[in-house]
Amino acid sequence: MRLIVLLLLVLLGGWSHAPARAAAGRWVTVQDGRLVYNGAPVRLKGVSFYPSHGPWVYFWQRWDGPATRADLTRMADFGSNTVRVLLPYRADQGIIEDSGAVKPVMIDRLRQLAQMAGELHLKLIITLFDWYDDTPALTDPRWQGNVAYIQSLASAFADDDRVLGWDLHNEPDLYASWTDHQPAALDWLLRVGAELHRRAPHQLVTVGVAHAAALWQADPQGRTLLDGSDFAAFHSYDAGAISSEIAAIRAHTSKPVVLEETGWPTGPCGADPLFQETQQVALYRGMIGAAEAGRLDGVLAWMLWDFLPTASSGGGLESEQDHFGLLRLDGSLKPGALLFRDGYRADVGPLDSATVSNVPLTVAPPPGPVQHSADWQPPLVFPATGHELWSEFRDYWRRFGGLPIFGYPITEARMEGGLRVQYFERARFEWHPENARLPGFVNLAKGDKLRLLVQLTRLGAPLADAHGFAPRPVPPAGDAPDVTRYPQTGYPLGGAFKAFWDANAGLTNFGYPLSEEVSEVSPTDGKRYTVQYLERARFEWHPENVGTPYEILLGQLGTEGLAARGCR
Repeated sequence: MRLIVLLLLVLLGGWSHAPARAAAGRWVTVQDGRLVYNGAPVRLKGVSFYPSHGPWVYFWQRWDGPATRADLTRMADFGSNTVRVLLPYRADQGIIEDSGAVKPVMIDRLRQLAQMAGELHLKLIITLFDWYDDTPALTDPRWQGNVAYIQSLASAFADDDRVLGWDLHNEPDLYASWTDHQPAALDWLLRVGAELHRRAPHQLVTVGVAHAAALWQADPQGRTLLDGSDFAAFHSYDAGAISSEIAAIRAHTSKPVVLEETGWPTGPCGADPLFQETQQVALYRGMIGAAEAGRLDGVLAWMLWDFLPTASSGGGLESEQDHFGLLRLDGSLKPGALLFRDGYRADVGPLDSATVSNVPLTVAPPPGPVQHSADWQPPLVFPATGHELWSEFRDYWRRFGGLPIFGYPITEARMEGGLRVQYFERARFEWHPENARLPGFVNLAKGDKLRLLVQLTRLGAPLADAHGFAPRPVPPAGDAPDVTRYPQTGYPLGGAFKAFWDANAGLTNFGYPLSEEVSEVSPTDGKRYTVQYLERARFEWHPENVGTPYEILLGQLGTEGLAARGCR
């Protein structure tokens, strides 16, 4: 009879693998204001983890067990003993059931993660309720969904000493539920912590806040997050303020203190002069120094990998969030990674676990076809540079010149100075959605709409200024018949340059001329050419190509502009 029951459990999915076997747990505890492991104080060192191919919720949806293990191995090589992961509380993203309980397939992926961590002498901090902005009261039916979420996790991991603890929410003080009604949010977080303490008494509980002061912000009863936390966890990205933040926390609690998130972006290259690897080194140097001076009980970096923009945003929009990694996309270590690896070591030891398991490492099946609107079009993908073109940038590139006029994209779209822009070899596109509000816009033809929504940066203008070309009055006469002189700037276009301008949406793509024809050495190939500067371009006459479509070529102003910012 017992054998029949076991077979039924397997067939019904009750046991998809052998259960974890726990010996006497090797837990991290709190004693006398310190984190303690195996009878001695220990400090945490690790990383908030997403793989490069699938950050955010894609980590769970596009699960790749073997690739994740390889990533955690890199993390262990840094001398880490802790890995932090974030688990969304989202039914619409396939993480939880309608009841609120975590789906069995996600529990299995967490088990795989715990197994890998244990094998590599790491322990897990699991951050809960990610992206959740609600604080249901005790009598609210939604609270039962929260309890189901907690119960499903505690049932699976309460006796698993590979799980160091639970971070109740990621930066709850940035959510509207906290900023609009802090007492209710605090009450909810304290209830969540109490549930976990009751169901998983061996594991620690904390709340990683964005601003240290949120830890001691009290409700009318005088309660704070510190009351429900076994150790204080805060996030900081300001090396200039970190020492004062640590001192303020120490003034409010004698509990251990962990800097749970810190880091600095190293790109997008050229978007901001501060987004550089040298600045990342300076940040980590300041944070590690402050951690040592302030006797912090742990430092966790944000994060291990840089991200592919398409993996991060799903739409090719690159941001600084893609560049916080200690590792570049090619797997090489940034200088900041070396500093973090070698500069933060005291009292950081491996955290072995007694729990063992033999869970098969799985790979999620490829996602099914995505349902798009009827007018959706895929991006243009350019293997030559590894970048993509989306939406109106794609449409403008196709309609107004393509590869011969603009060249390949050399970045993804990104935000610079409040504008969405994208760099090409010979141009920089700007997105101007405000022009869609102009009178009569909706009645315009597609091409006319694109001329308003996508505009090219005046890359040629600063170069003309640097060469000393200034606007000049129009002379009364004297130009050849095939020359047109433009009163807007006082400079002419003639011959092959004028023919090229006319044939390629001249005013839209290039603007007015800002110089005469001059002879100069090209920064691209070091050869001398006859060139002319326009607002958005530099025309180059290539006599070796006379009689072909390539007699007139455009200077690579986009490439040169990025290079001037230190980008290659």
